[in-house]
Amino acid sequence: MHSPLPRQQSASDPSPGVRGLLPEQERIDSVSRRASISQGRAMLSAVGIVVYFGVTTVWLPSALLRSSLLAGANTNVSDLVTLAVWGIGFGFGIWALRRAQDRGWI
Repeated sequence: MHSPLPRQQSASDPSPGVRGLLPEQERIDSVSRRASISQGRAMLSAVGIVVYFGVTTVWLPSALLRSSLLAGANTNVSDLVTLAVWGIGFGFGIWALRRAQDRGWI
């Protein structure tokens, strides 16, 4: 007969599940870090992230295409340079977000 109550898992239970994904202390630390960020700091972080990605992935590539730096260049060259600038800005932003998350800043 099937029991209606779920089976209790012990710390030494090798059965798969969410419990085995992270050590208990890491899970507690990550929850307490998230709870300690104030609403003002969260809003400031969100605005900073949106501004950074807006500048590096929208404004800077557009300004670079319109600038005199690439005015005489072949279309393929100017497109490649613009794509490289966009990719570096985007890649660095993603990397910085991950580092900030690891350190508990966001």
